[in-house]
Amino acid sequence: MRNRSLQPHGVEPFADVPFLVVEDDPASARLIATVLATEGVTVVHVAHSAEEALVVLRDEFIRVLIVDVLLPGMSGLVLARRVKSERATRHIIAIATSAWDEAGLAADLIDSGCIAFVPKPIESDTLLAILRATLVQAASSASEADTGRDS
Repeated sequence: MRNRSLQPHGVEPFADVPFLVVEDDPASARLIATVLATEGVTVVHVAHSAEEALVVLRDEFIRVLIVDVLLPGMSGLVLARRVKSERATRHIIAIATSAWDEAGLAADLIDSGCIAFVPKPIESDTLLAILRATLVQAASSASEADTGRDS
């Protein structure tokens, strides 16, 4: 059962939100998918490489991308940068994960278009708090933009 007490003012930030998890570690991918499922997320696509993610992004509507920074082949940061630079996918909220936390990573994340970072090992409470905050903020920004256009 979902913990509604953590959702401000009756907002259901995860309702009908399609997620793409890009994670080469199967255990981490399962953990993220399980945490999302406990919150009622029914649409979770999992890709194990950036190249596999590009296929999913071509074929499916995705709203949130949770991407590991260090992937085999194309890095998660390059994938996020590509997603944010293309018209068809720039609406996607990109969130990075990594056990790697070197100097300069924050700037690289911002440059790639990621709006949040979840450190590994992933703790479900931290992941959910970041997701709630970003989805509620995105919904609020969209609402403000709609209101601004109507004026």
